[in-house]
Amino acid sequence: MRRRHYLLTLFLISLSEACLASQGPVDSARFEAEVRQLELSIIAPCCWHQPVATHNSPIALQIRQEIRESLAQGKTPDQIKAEYVRKYGERILAVPPRNAFNQFLWIIPIAASVGAFGVAGHFLRLWRKAQVSKPEVRTRKVPDSAAFAKVDEQLKKWDE
Repeated sequence: MRRRHYLLTLFLISLSEACLASQGPVDSARFEAEVRQLELSIIAPCCWHQPVATHNSPIALQIRQEIRESLAQGKTPDQIKAEYVRKYGERILAVPPRNAFNQFLWIIPIAASVGAFGVAGHFLRLWRKAQVSKPEVRTRKVPDSAAFAKVDEQLKKWDE
């Protein structure tokens, strides 16, 4: 009985050690994923064109290091983003926060494009309808006798 108890205890200890050992890389991979996600979500403030993950300026390298340190200290990604927004403004975020004003700004170009296509389609239909409904009819105007008399006079002048 003692032997079984001893073997069961050994098995459980080795199993728990295996679980703890496997959590190390998982935590490390999760940490690296959070670092990468934060680096991609923050724009380098030196030129405002690239995320700090791909930019190689000194300020971008410094921000990358600060992100790592902040995550290692236990700060959440939202806290870190809020800190950079406080420091640089919303422009530092690669994706602006979702609020009514920002969504309105995204909707304006889409609505304008749809409206422009609608107006263009309406005028195209009107133009085509005008083309079909107005066939070109050529009528010949018959000159009256006064016109014939005028032409005769001019011809007589030329004959003289």
